[in-house]
Amino acid sequence: KSTGAGGVFGQLQDALNTVWGVEPKPRNILGTIKDRFISFTMVLGVGFLLLVSLVVSAALSAINNFFVGLLPEAEFVLQLVNFVISFGELAETFQNGNSASQLC
Repeated sequence: KSTGAGGVFGQLQDALNTVWGVEPKPRNILGTIKDRFISFTMVLGVGFLLLVSLVVSAALSAINNFFVGLLPEAEFVLQLVNFVISFGELAETFQNGNSASQLC
């Protein structure tokens, strides 16, 4: 068994294969390294999207606090804008059926 981040990705892949009933493809060492690299970049990509979502939500919250006295409906409008941006981000990520399972 391997240790560290590579071991975590390997165990996660094995667990997901077990849950979904998928037989793993026979791989050589370069194929295994490629699979682990793709898994790692997907984790980084999801982390980046979460960070962007956090920054946008924080910015909209700050704008809401600024406009709360000026516009009576500012909170509702900004929450709606936050939802639309978050939904658009998800739709852009998974458009045309390009889910993470199809990338591997």
